[in-house]
Amino acid sequence: MIIIDYLVIPSLRFIKIDHEYLKLRELQRSLPIRFNSEYRRNPPSFNDFVKNELNISLLNNGLPSSFKRAKAKMLLYQKYRDEDELMIPRQK
Repeated sequence: MIIIDYLVIPSLRFIKIDHEYLKLRELQRSLPIRFNSEYRRNPPSFNDFVKNELNISLLNNGLPSSFKRAKAKMLLYQKYRDEDELMIPRQK
């Protein structure tokens, strides 16, 4: 099972799950952030990243939507799937 998230390592540590690094995908390591020096120094929030890359809002009637967040993560992963190996987080 592959786990996809914007910042996957802190999420897994929070819920105390160990998972193989090769089966993790961190969207914050995708091409637009990885090769943009400004984004590497100061990564955008997930909401801003989705707005810039997909031109969609994560709000539903002014309230945060977990469904829209999950859908946006999958759309971003599909958009940058060719660079899948670049999204594997570094082991610490």
